[in-house]
Amino acid sequence: MLNIKMPKHVKKYCAISVIVYLIINILSKISPIIMKQIIDVAIPCKDMKLVFNMIITFTCLPIIVTTSDVFYFKYINKKIWENALEVNFRVFKKIMRQPINYFIENNHGDLMNLYKSDITQLYSYFLVELPKLISGGIVAIVLLIYLFTISPIIFYIELISIPLIILPTKKIFAKVKNLSKNIFSSNGKRIGIVNETLLKNKLVKVNNLEKMQEDKLLESHNDLITSWKKIFVYDLLTSSWTNSFVAPLLLAFAFIYSANMVIKGEMTIGSLIIIISYLPIINSFLGSLASTNIRLAQKNEEFIKVMEMSKEQTNISKECICIKDINSVKLNNLSFGYNVNECLFNSINLTLNKGEVLCIKGANGSGKSTLIDLMLGLYKPLSGCIVINENSLDSLDKKAYYENISYVMQDVEIFSDSIRNSFKVYNHNITDEKIYEYLKCVNLDQVILNSKDGLDTKVSLKADNLSGGEKRKLFLALALTKNANLIILDEVTQNLDDISIKIIHNTLENIKQKGNKIIIIITHDEYLNDLADKFLKL
Repeated sequence: MLNIKMPKHVKKYCAISVIVYLIINILSKISPIIMKQIIDVAIPCKDMKLVFNMIITFTCLPIIVTTSDVFYFKYINKKIWENALEVNFRVFKKIMRQPINYFIENNHGDLMNLYKSDITQLYSYFLVELPKLISGGIVAIVLLIYLFTISPIIFYIELISIPLIILPTKKIFAKVKNLSKNIFSSNGKRIGIVNETLLKNKLVKVNNLEKMQEDKLLESHNDLITSWKKIFVYDLLTSSWTNSFVAPLLLAFAFIYSANMVIKGEMTIGSLIIIISYLPIINSFLGSLASTNIRLAQKNEEFIKVMEMSKEQTNISKECICIKDINSVKLNNLSFGYNVNECLFNSINLTLNKGEVLCIKGANGSGKSTLIDLMLGLYKPLSGCIVINENSLDSLDKKAYYENISYVMQDVEIFSDSIRNSFKVYNHNITDEKIYEYLKCVNLDQVILNSKDGLDTKVSLKADNLSGGEKRKLFLALALTKNANLIILDEVTQNLDDISIKIIHNTLENIKQKGNKIIIIITHDEYLNDLADKFLKL
């Protein structure tokens, strides 16, 4: 069986399914008993009325069974999809709430693989296949007991089939579970390679790396094929062992024995029909038990990881402080390095208040952007602390904290959507007139006005349909829309023309003069130096 606990909210539906499928199972197994009664009782007694009534019942039963099965499956299939999509959503939600280190340490392909997992198969197992196996097991036990009343020998012959079918498949199940780990890993690599290639398409094309990426993908495909080939063999062995060897062999023994008993007059023909009708049903249940487990074992590793990731946080977090405003930012003896032995910077002490502008300077790799990441709470310092409004950054509610920050990153990242909708991400009620005001602040209003689609212009995921300067200006305009108290600008004037730099300079100067915001600028551009009240050299 799978090493996955059934979620509590699913147990109710599983129990309902067991009851429904048990009723359906029982109804579907009555037909051989009716046939036995017709042959052994109605025909010898020449009772045509009884024959007629039993034939009507015999005919109606399959219709009742099929109709019930279809209607219930329609109901339970809705529950399967609802629960599966809820798990996918919880996985996405939990991944989004992980610290930045989590995304550095984990393969993006594996994370995408977690979200893309087809959990409908798992919930189909919980709500359909498992209940069918349970109800099938109950019916199989009842049928075995019934066969014992007809012929104890047949009963013992059938008992032999249980270990013959189950024991070999247990070993196969263990092997398939191990292979499922390889499959999950290979799928993660495969998705990661494709995702990386698409996101870095320019790098791949300019450096003629198509062949390298293709070879990587082929290697992961070959690993996947190797694992699946073994699983197909194990699956074939399981079904062939049960359906093509054990079940027919035992049925042949049972039929020879029963036919001999009928010839001797020690068993009725109706009883023979019962035996040859019910033995395949019992063997079919045993075969289903084996094949279902083997099939689900193929995704055992994937299901375990997804269900673990979808669990709600049970630990009670400390009470966080929700701030409505950022009045001051203090760096107290702040030190950081990606490992303990190598520090990017040591013992930084700095205080920023509203109305002040900080300009951070330093060579590439000196830790300028990393310092910003620390101030955003994305990394933990090696020593020292960051204090916001006299409160430790660690004690703040991050969602409330981020509401007060506008951040223009060095690498422009914008969601794929129209320009209008991109602004509405930051302000749901913003008007077109207000959008153009913000675009004017960064010298981008005329470009958008003169474009074919105006504010309906679609921006691609990496904003590749805009020039480098236009991307940066749009990103700055979006950040200003948020109207936050702390504005962080990382190389905001990079790739901009002199006119645009001057307009942005004037915009920032106007913001500074209002005295209600803290501005932090990382720049190599000397033109913005006169805005700064304080400098930090890394």
